[in-house]
Amino acid sequence: MSSAVLSGNTSGTGTVTLIAPNTNNTDVLMLPDGTGTLALTTSSIGYGQTWQNVVSSRSLGTTYTNTTGRPIMVSVTTYSTYNPATSITVSGVQVAYSQPNTNGGNNAYASAIAIVPAGATYVVNGSNILLWAELR
Repeated sequence: MSSAVLSGNTSGTGTVTLIAPNTNNTDVLMLPDGTGTLALTTSSIGYGQTWQNVVSSRSLGTTYTNTTGRPIMVSVTTYSTYNPATSITVSGVQVAYSQPNTNGGNNAYASAIAIVPAGATYVVNGSNILLWAELR
């Protein structure tokens, strides 16, 4: 077992011990007095994941299924001079929506971010795709 010490808390003093990995293949954060722990498992969002640029393989209005077996995060930015809204719907529930003010004739950009649970579907709606990335 290995460990590292992280310094600081909300008051700016104290330490937190990181013990990784334990017998359950999780990382554990333990308070100095031993009163609490926070386990980060290999299925936690962000743990062992990297951002992937998927813009070339995605289309607006298409339903995608998260088949990774873990939650993923989706981040999308669209642009338009007319109706630049961007939305993400996960398993039939709209979870993110953005529509900037379009005062003028220049392109306006709208971004939306959502977490998609393992096995869930998601669809992105908007105008023109500028960026589309997934943390997977």
